[in-house]
Amino acid sequence: MCFGLTEPTAGSDPASLRTTFEEKGSNFVLNGSKAWISNGSIADVAVIFAYPKGKREGMCAFIVEKNFEGYSSQQQKHKLGMPTSDTGSIFLDNCKVPRENLMGPAGKGLSIAYSGLMSGRLSVAAGCLGVIEDCINEAVAFSRQRIQHGKPIAKHQLVQRHIGEMSTNLEASKNIVYKAALLKQKSDSDPEDKDLRDYADVMIAKAKYFASNASFDAADRTVQILGSSGYSFETRAPRHLVDTRVCRIYEGTDEIMVQKIAVSLLGTEYEAYR
Repeated sequence: MCFGLTEPTAGSDPASLRTTFEEKGSNFVLNGSKAWISNGSIADVAVIFAYPKGKREGMCAFIVEKNFEGYSSQQQKHKLGMPTSDTGSIFLDNCKVPRENLMGPAGKGLSIAYSGLMSGRLSVAAGCLGVIEDCINEAVAFSRQRIQHGKPIAKHQLVQRHIGEMSTNLEASKNIVYKAALLKQKSDSDPEDKDLRDYADVMIAKAKYFASNASFDAADRTVQILGSSGYSFETRAPRHLVDTRVCRIYEGTDEIMVQKIAVSLLGTEYEAYR
């Protein structure tokens, strides 16, 4: 299954997507394309978001199967990282979707999309915790056994600083991610509490922003500790470095996360895109 929101011209601003639908008899007919979709070329089912043709409001979500007429996909190649994670483009050319495949109430697609993004951002943040922990383990093991100037490099204070920074960032990341997860759980249990949902949304943004940057920093520091060994994909740190870079882009860029956090304090009248 995949989440078909992002388009070639609609990334950080999902409301600007161009995929459209029309009602024709017992079907909806979808036209448009999606880009940079995780599992996009292998998914049997896609959740596709589209606007009514000729309108910029009333977005809907549809459950679209890959064997539907007018549906096709292809793999996105030449990525910087995540080589084992499928990323694809989806093409909808008069794609016929049965009426019963409308997901949720008509016109509530944007709300469904934002709800999905909350879960996605939280999962990215949680995954980054594992990256930081693995980088610490590799940095500690290597610095203990690597001998330079007649002693393990673990005895050098600048190496110790890298390890200390990573360890501190891991604990900070854990605390904010766990808090965000608890708030998301409480919000899911009480969906009518909009204030709680908004609070969870902002906390998830903080968790995603902090943990993704901390994981990229940890990978970079570990590459530095490993030296020339860290410049080879035969070690884990450089693989983490290229893989975790996308965590600061997908499911909401660093810039969007920081903006969301700031606006939660300043007020919605300070939103840049209003």
